[in-house]
Amino acid sequence: MLRVYRVARRGRTLMGLFCAGLLLGAVARAAQAQPHQNAAPLAEAQPHQTPPASAKPRTTLSKFEARRFRHACQERANERAFKGAEREAFLTRCFFGRVAQRGLRRECAKQGTAKGLEKTALHEFVRECVKEQRAHQKQGE
Repeated sequence: MLRVYRVARRGRTLMGLFCAGLLLGAVARAAQAQPHQNAAPLAEAQPHQTPPASAKPRTTLSKFEARRFRHACQERANERAFKGAEREAFLTRCFFGRVAQRGLRRECAKQGTAKGLEKTALHEFVRECVKEQRAHQKQGE
């Protein structure tokens, strides 16, 4: 009896999705049949500008970066033979420390590119900038 209810419920869900698809299709056909007369002046008045993908700041780690950070921290914990709560605390500090340093490097790199630095000069600038930022943060604590 329970199985029959599930099939009936699944059938109602599929029927609802089918009807929603038909409704959306009808709306799309109606929109194509009647082009907007005001669309051209609006497009000319306010051109759509989006910054390039490289200009958008990434606020999160990709899963590959997170995995790389996590594995590096686990290797360091294994080398030091941490166990239990001590290991968990170390892994947490290590991972979030690496994430924070990544953010500092990104900000320093933005400053360096704004100054027009390239390659080796940029690398040295980022290294010094991160050192200064970390020293400044430790003084504030």
